[in-house]
Amino acid sequence: MSVVERAILMNESGILNLEDIRGELFLQRAGGEQGFVLPDEALNLEDLEQSMFRQAMTRSGGNAARAARLLGMSYKAFLYRLEKFDLK
Repeated sequence: MSVVERAILMNESGILNLEDIRGELFLQRAGGEQGFVLPDEALNLEDLEQSMFRQAMTRSGGNAARAARLLGMSYKAFLYRLEKFDLK
């Protein structure tokens, strides 16, 4: 599925703008590498995931569908984790 097709399916307003596809374009250009550097010390994946979810919700203005899209995951999977971390 193309970036535009995915944006159309996920869009709630009926009008596409750059913000609707910016994250998708970045993911495609980055070739999977997001610029993350593994720290020398231990990494707490659960804390990292919670932080990513909080950031996505903030960046999307509290819109779960857009936050899920920012993280490249399905809406259902996003809601499951949001509830798991008690971030609703």
